Amino acid sequence: MPYAPRKRPRDGIHRVVEGDTISSIAASYGITDWENRVWNAPENARLKTERVNPNTLAPGDEVFIPELEQKQESRPVDAWHDFHVVRNKRFLRLKLHDENDQPLANRKYELMPGPMFRGTFVQQGQTTNPDGLVEEEIPHTMLEATLVLPDDNLRVKLMIGYLQPLPMSGPVEGPSLDVEGALGAVAGAAAGALGGGLGDLAGAATGAVSGVMGGALSGGASGGISVGSGGISGGFDGAASAAGGLAGAAKSGLSGAAKTALSAASAVAGPVGKVVAGLLGDAGFGGNEEDPNIYPSAQRLTSLGFDPGEPKDNRRTAQFSAALMEFQTWCKEKGAMPAGAGGMLGELTSPGGMLGGGGGALGAVAGAVAGPMLAAVGLTGQLDEATVSALKETHGC
Repeated sequence: MPYAPRKRPRDGIHRVVEGDTISSIAASYGITDWENRVWNAPENARLKTERVNPNTLAPGDEVFIPELEQKQESRPVDAWHDFHVVRNKRFLRLKLHDENDQPLANRKYELMPGPMFRGTFVQQGQTTNPDGLVEEEIPHTMLEATLVLPDDNLRVKLMIGYLQPLPMSGPVEGPSLDVEGALGAVAGAAAGALGGGLGDLAGAATGAVSGVMGGALSGGASGGISVGSGGISGGFDGAASAAGGLAGAAKSGLSGAAKTALSAASAVAGPVGKVVAGLLGDAGFGGNEEDPNIYPSAQRLTSLGFDPGEPKDNRRTAQFSAALMEFQTWCKEKGAMPAGAGGMLGELTSPGGMLGGGGGALGAVAGAVAGPMLAAVGLTGQLDEATVSALKETHGC
């Protein structure tokens, strides 16, 4: 190895940080056979069951590091001898597609290690294959690299080993009930984009939330889901109508009227959001302040071309909810997810649904107001098992 291995911890436990994989951890301690010596070690059996893939570990995971063993071989001194070391190889494989989902075939590329890499790397391939595949054997300690396709003016930074496992815990938890923040962000964004209509926007928000509250109240504990859904649908009819009145003014950025609308919309959404959060919490819709699956999901959404932001604190945001709903609609269009997945009102993100493009331009405006509000209280845009499964399968891990 081109550098000295690190000293084994006294307790034999390596605590994972972002970027660690089993192979990179083993290599850093001077172990070349990471699969048999580390991954398959009896002391790591529980970790292996929880994580399944040795390339996706979570920060804080504990990996047992066996002690290095000395081995003696008797050979005569008056001859040459070959000694073979077991060394597991590591490969980087990427399939590159353009915006039309066509492979970037037979393209010249260059793979450059990141500035913190210490070691030796010699690129073997020169071009992508007919399927747009890049395949390179890379050192176990290469954690960052840059892929350059000069003919396409494409430059991509790769964070190797930073993808966190999904799901991170047992059953996927419900969404956060930080409704005040979500509603405030959504209402403000809608006001800024539409550039007008204080009264209409306030009416959209209050009409929609009134539908949620009325439906949930009339449904009660036993029939809250079915009756509540009807109340919600009725409430968002008001949201769609109000959005229609705003659509004609949606041609400019933040005007003076828009700034006024933004402040007023946030003022409306904040108190109402608190009421809805309390109401739905009491009604048993559940939810938690943070979900360890949110950040790993955001990583996958980003790599697939969506924009969920970076919720590293694993707290749901309006931006994450919006990106998740876009992904759900996309999957349903491809037949990769059941039409009703994504929460109690998951059908809304199906093709033809209000949040799936079925409402045309006005539906899109209404969805900008209503969609993340619904997601914030767990009625759609939910990180349920079907969505987690689709994220894993689509992402290929």
